[in-house]
This record gives sequence, C-alpha cells and structure tokens, in this order.
Amino acid sequence: NSQLESSSEATIAYSDTLDMYVDGGNTTSLNLEVTTSLPDESLELRQQLVNESPYLSDTVMKSAAAMEDVLTNAMLRDVMVANPQSAKSPDVIQKINQRETTMPDYMMEEIEEGAGISGGKDILVNKLAKNKKKRNKVLNGLLLHYMSDTVNISASKDSIIMLLQNRQYPEPRYQLAMLYLNAGDSVNTFNTLDNIEYELELTDEEVFAHNLFADFAEIQWQLKSDTVVGDSIQIATLLNIAENTNTAAGIYSRNILVAMEEMEYQEPHYFPIILKTKPIFGYNGDSNKQQASFLKIFPNPANNYFTAETKIDRVFEQAQLSLVNLEGKEIKSFDLQKKRNQIIITTESIISGTYLLKLIVNGKLLDSKKVIILK
Repeated sequence: NSQLESSSEATIAYSDTLDMYVDGGNTTSLNLEVTTSLPDESLELRQQLVNESPYLSDTVMKSAAAMEDVLTNAMLRDVMVANPQSAKSPDVIQKINQRETTMPDYMMEEIEEGAGISGGKDILVNKLAKNKKKRNKVLNGLLLHYMSDTVNISASKDSIIMLLQNRQYPEPRYQLAMLYLNAGDSVNTFNTLDNIEYELELTDEEVFAHNLFADFAEIQWQLKSDTVVGDSIQIATLLNIAENTNTAAGIYSRNILVAMEEMEYQEPHYFPIILKTKPIFGYNGDSNKQQASFLKIFPNPANNYFTAETKIDRVFEQAQLSLVNLEGKEIKSFDLQKKRNQIIITTESIISGTYLLKLIVNGKLLDSKKVIILK
C-alpha cells in the first residue's frame, strides 16, 4: 500500500505540474488567442508562444501552423524549434505541410531535429507515464492478491471495493462500477459512476470518456437484465461508443460487439510514419533553374518587422547581416551561423525611412538589399 500511495502522489504531482506549465495553464484560452490573432499582431503572438515554450500542446501548435497570415515560416520555425515535442506529432507536421507557402527544406530539417530531442514537456510526460505505470502495476498486484484469497472471500471482496473506491482517478472507479454491474447491483453501479463526476476533477477529455462509459453501462445493464439479444438501437449505440478506441467504454463496447458477432476486429499493426518527402534539388525545384540569390527581404516595405532570408553558397568562418542607414551608419547587426536561414528583424526602435541590409561573409560584401520601413 505504501508503494501505491507514493506512486499515486508522484503521479498527481507530475500531472499538476503539466497542467500548470502546458500552454500557460490554459489550453483553451491560448488556442483562442492564436486562432483570433491578426496579421499586425504576429510579433506579439510569436513572442507569446516562445515564452510558453517548451510546453506548448499539439492543439496550440496545429492552430499556429494554420495561421499562415499571422505567423510566417520563420516565425513558426522558431516556435517549433523551441518546442521539440511538436516534431514528434504527425498531425502538427501535416499542418505545416499544408501551408500554401511551403516551409523550406532547411527549416523543416531544423524542426525535425526535435524528433530526437527530449524537451521540458517530454521529460514531464515521460516521468508522469513512468509513475502511472508503476502505480497501475502495484494496484493490479494488490487486486490479484485479494482475488486469489479463497479463504475469506467476503473480506477479499470488501478489500477490493475499498482499494478501488479510494483511488482519486477515473479508471479504478470504472473497474468498481463493472464489479457491481457483474454482481447485479445496479444501485452501486450507477452511484459509483455518478460519484466520479462529483468527487474527481475531470478534464474535458475525461468528461467525454465518462459520458461514454455511463452510456455503455446503461446498455450493459439492459442487456444483462434482458434475455433478448440486443436490439438495433442498442447495437448502434455500442458501435458509436466502440469508435472511441482510446477509452475504456470503447474497448468494452468493441468486445461485446465481437462476442455478439456484430463486429469483426483484428489487432492493428503499426508502421513508422513518413513525416515528409523532399524534392531532389531543394525546395524550389530543379537546381539548374536556380538563380544565385544570397539575400531576400520580405515584406518590403516593412512595418513593425521584416524577414531576412540568407542563402550563402560557400563555407565561411564569419558571416553577418548589417542594417545601415543611407549615411552608412550601422543600426543593427546579426551574426550568422548557418548557410541558410530566415531571421526576424524587429523595427520598433527604427524610424521610418530607407535602409540597406548587407550580407557580409568572411569580411567581404556578398549581397545587399534595400529595405523600406513605413510606420
């Protein structure tokens, strides 16, 4: 019992920490901010998402990827790199690949590096999973011990009920409800299910799963109390519940339907998911058609920011971007580490006017572009 309590306490602690950190503690609110953001709020949104990193949920990341008119590829890349766990989500990667302006290959490579990195959210999720596994293992061991006691069956049953009843998370309560249901005790079956809603704090996902289980239990009780085979309405309801294969009710419903020969089921086989395919000659097509272009600026004219895209065609020891005014005075400079990159340059401290952005590699000017700032 001490092992069960310690692993349960650790599970609660990690779960509470995740709830506090993920999306700043409120996924619904942050997701709404992302989906309702306007183009002139792009810098603020990017910074807000970076500030909540590396604890952004896939829900928020998918919404961010869909807001192409607000978050440019470079901005989205910055947020994705700050949240390496997102690279492990096929749904997030799919959203990125659906953007009208294709994410450049070199940016996708930066993003996909996250698949091999354990970020802050990954670490917490893994620790939570390990403690849940330990907790469930200890609980199942105790249940097996009590069920194996044939000397005092009544006392063993009471111990099982007490053990399941004292767990402060839904799954053991569902086990208890099924124990009562199989014993023909409808009062305790449905009281146990009702108490889950009142005694436990359920997430939206858990509320959905709970409602499914309540519907399942009602049909199961009807089938248990009736000698007639399930009618078409009951079977249709079970089929709908069985579609939710990640819930206890979905699994129970599927098993009943298989037993009733109303459904065929084969265990799925999972194969590695190919995240993306890459063109042979880079992201712009045939390499023979490429024009030498070392520096691009967009949008131009710019308002509160512009993006500088660099494509250096040589090995370098030192490279930088230098923003100068028409008098040649340097306003801002940025050291470059990669041959290809997109850098967001803010203009909050720069007055309206015409400037020159220089790309300097190994001490020599490689390219320069005029940029107009209008506020």
